[in-house]
Amino acid sequence: MPVFQVHVPAGEFSPEQKRALGRALPLALHQALGIPVEDQFVSITGHGPDELFLDPGYMDTERSGDTVIITVLLTAERPCRTSAPWPAQSVRRPPRRSGSPATTCSWR
Repeated sequence: MPVFQVHVPAGEFSPEQKRALGRALPLALHQALGIPVEDQFVSITGHGPDELFLDPGYMDTERSGDTVIITVLLTAERPCRTSAPWPAQSVRRPPRRSGSPATTCSWR
């Protein structure tokens, strides 16, 4: 279950822009990793000028006042039917713990 946390400057984005962002983020993970697009857990939080501090010139890049921070939390558990696309060489399957549901694959 991917969880997106989006930190935006307060007042910089309209409700329509926030909804579009909320739709675009799960779609991006679906396209990149095959995660079901309906796995949609997005939190968008507006922050005032004394709550969000972004270096406007970090790595020699000019940033505007509508720069955001997006954090993606990915769990290591996916239903077995959607785990197959993950590259086998980058994960190993641990022994099944007693009491774990048969419909969940745990990857480390």
